[in-house]
Amino acid sequence: ANVMEHAYGLDQTQEVIVRVTLDTDALKIQVIDTGKGFDPSHIEQKDVKKLIAERRSGGLGMRMMKLVMDEVQYQMKPGERNELTMIKKLKK
Repeated sequence: ANVMEHAYGLDQTQEVIVRVTLDTDALKIQVIDTGKGFDPSHIEQKDVKKLIAERRSGGLGMRMMKLVMDEVQYQMKPGERNELTMIKKLKK
């Protein structure tokens, strides 16, 4: 949903590739698009209590990914593609 909204400006004719790999050690999720990229370091981390009080939709995506996943990587190749990789290590 975030790719459709932010990278493609709600253009539902565009493609988003989602790859999921599961092995004995980890779950790996990749989200790939060719839309407008962004620099994650420029995403403002708003106060959670304020977002809840305002009942705003959105604003928690990056924080939730980093909280839930063990690794989060974002690569942007302007004019080519954007690739988000999330890895969750499986405990034995």
